[in-house]
Amino acid sequence: MDFIVNLVAMPLLWLHHLTGSYAAAVFLFTVVINLLLLPLRVKQQKTMAKQAALKPKLEALREKCGDNKQKFNMEMGELYQKNNVSMTGGCLVSLIQLPLLMLVYSAIQRFINEGSQVNFNFFGIDLSQTPKFNINIIEGWQMVWLIPILSFATAMLSAVVSMLIAKKTNPQAGSMGLMMLTMPVVSLFIAFGFTAALGFYWACSNLMSVVIQLLINQFFHVDSMVSQMYLQQGKERRKKEQEIMEKMAAAKEAAPAE
Repeated sequence: MDFIVNLVAMPLLWLHHLTGSYAAAVFLFTVVINLLLLPLRVKQQKTMAKQAALKPKLEALREKCGDNKQKFNMEMGELYQKNNVSMTGGCLVSLIQLPLLMLVYSAIQRFINEGSQVNFNFFGIDLSQTPKFNINIIEGWQMVWLIPILSFATAMLSAVVSMLIAKKTNPQAGSMGLMMLTMPVVSLFIAFGFTAALGFYWACSNLMSVVIQLLINQFFHVDSMVSQMYLQQGKERRKKEQEIMEKMAAAKEAAPAE
């Protein structure tokens, strides 16, 4: 376990020595992580485009199956498999984030417990503190509360951006909306229960995810990729029709000779 934690702790310490600030180290760390995850995010975007291209066929399946959800899910799986669309292709990046968050937390706790000379100051906020919620908000206000608020706000922004992009392509995205919007609330409660340094990392990660997602949507726009897929399908269909016509013409010419 220590070896796995070191995979996160060592880069963070190196970036801290380079910048002299935990906050700057975390920001740079999230930039590197998101760049490493960029190929997976592009693949996820391409999966969304394939799903969007299949949307008319999915709507036809929905009408065909009616209220029989089991039959619909089975035929949808067969349709995705036939068109090489992964049903879990859009989940891989999200699945990586949770264990990474746990590793970052373990690294932070090691820094604090071992008394590492880490500068946890962020504009007067001690990120080594754990925010404690007080029902009396005015009298109990602490500057460190800004970290859970920042964590909540960035998680909400990330959820809204993801939902707006997914809603255009995935016919089932609407049912995921409520689940996606619960994540910011969970982030808020988690940020109040753990070291502020973890909440700060989560906020940076959310912001970087939004930036990367918007950039990918700009350069790998789903509608553009769907249009290219339709054009390619049209070319392949015309090519097959041409081959059939040529075979028919060749057979017609060869018929009198027989």
